[in-house]
Amino acid sequence: MHFANYTSENICRALGLGGFANDWQLAGADKCIRVLLKPSFRREVCISLLCKAEKVSVSVVAALSQIWLQDWPVSHLTQVEQEEGILPEAQFARLSSLLELAAEPSQAPRVVVIMDGMQADTVLRADREGKLNLHQNVGSDVRYDSFEAEVIKLSHGAIGSPSVRNALADAGNYAGLRIPLDNLPPSKDVVRTMVFWWPRGGSSVARSASQRARSLIPSFGRLAGTFVAPDGPRRISLLIGAGPGWQLTVAVVVAADCAWQSRCQHSRRR
Repeated sequence: MHFANYTSENICRALGLGGFANDWQLAGADKCIRVLLKPSFRREVCISLLCKAEKVSVSVVAALSQIWLQDWPVSHLTQVEQEEGILPEAQFARLSSLLELAAEPSQAPRVVVIMDGMQADTVLRADREGKLNLHQNVGSDVRYDSFEAEVIKLSHGAIGSPSVRNALADAGNYAGLRIPLDNLPPSKDVVRTMVFWWPRGGSSVARSASQRARSLIPSFGRLAGTFVAPDGPRRISLLIGAGPGWQLTVAVVVAADCAWQSRCQHSRRR
């Protein structure tokens, strides 16, 4: 990831939003506040507070993994978790007041050194146009800290998803909050399946794969073992079959969770 491309607009697009300062979601609200939280070592979170017809909704979108760690120069669309809730209108008014106070110029000169912090980008829109657009580090100004802490705390209390609430709690640590993490429900076992097929008269890649398969499993049976994925060890099974004319089918089945085994098992089809 190139630092120059790690912008609020690119990050929000990667989260599946139309942009940061203005998109379809913000354009439909009478008044709105959007906050993009970019912790140094936690996943990015976007909070949208939308006031429409005297009702205030809160939408929280959290990346499943940190966008900053992507391998591409510009952020790509990523998997997210999203949750929505409702806030009292009085709380939206309070947040607007805190944000307007934070936007006022500071009277005293400040020298700030941040080693491990969180950039927080915030936009306020009203009457279909932008009113405020702030880009500051949490910790550089006590007024901005108060606003960010309040918006995280209120959003955390308005939604129910434990995982999204935990993403807010992680970001809240940078704003001086100490929100307990929710217990996550047990994850479901997921079996990932990939099938590769080369038709009759396929490329030399198919023949090479077939020859390699013969050396591993002379009778084209089943090979089972484990490998280390980026997120941990996985159980793997290769089911290989061949037909006339070098018709080769390879199905790779990877189990969700498996204790590490150092040996590889192999059995022939009888």
